Amino acid sequence: MVSMTPATPAQPTVVTLPDEIDMINGGAISKQLAGAFDRGAKVVIADMTATTFCDTLGAHMLVLA
Repeated sequence: MVSMTPATPAQPTVVTLPDEIDMINGGAISKQLAGAFDRGAKVVIADMTATTFCDTLGAHMLVLA
């Protein structure tokens, strides 16, 4: 599950990513990150504190975001 903390004018949006990022959930995570920008966030932080696995699709998705 991905959670998001909405941005305020002075703060970035934090998107907390799951423990594993792979082809199964990569699309949903990509939409969450893009959605943060679509809602006007200027800075989005991908919090990968709990992430223990990220495949190449996940890395690609993060680079695109």
